[in-house]
Amino acid sequence: MATYRSSTAPANGAAPGHGYAGEGLRTYGTYHFESAGPAASDSVVLCRLPKGAVITGGKFFGSLMESTTSGATLDLDLGIISGDTDTDAFGNLGVVVGAAKTGVQVETGYNYQFGGVLFSGGPLTLTKESELGLTIVTSATNYQSAWLSMFVDYKLP
Repeated sequence: MATYRSSTAPANGAAPGHGYAGEGLRTYGTYHFESAGPAASDSVVLCRLPKGAVITGGKFFGSLMESTTSGATLDLDLGIISGDTDTDAFGNLGVVVGAAKTGVQVETGYNYQFGGVLFSGGPLTLTKESELGLTIVTSATNYQSAWLSMFVDYKLP
């Protein structure tokens, strides 16, 4: 079980947390897989948030990690990797094909708004400093070079 990290979410770095109480803030992270991709049970940490952050939304997007859209096997969960752990808090994406969809997504790739607990319970308040990103449930059959990005909208109390 490997962990890949965005440069904006180092393992021992401080989580962002500057700003005034109640002010809307945003953090982001990007990771580039050049050739080989992650295996099942691997994590991709893209963002860190401080204890007390109130997550109000976010988005995961990027280029395709799997070179096939027919018979794709890559299964991703979008959520909290460590801290207030809930690996599919913002979406159990299932097998992601990433094909273009008329009227929704004009290019191939990933384009997912945060859902999950935000839809069922509204904004989520973190009780611990936490890392957000992807958990690989099932690895891809044919990996290709890919950029993965995430941004998280949040407020501090």
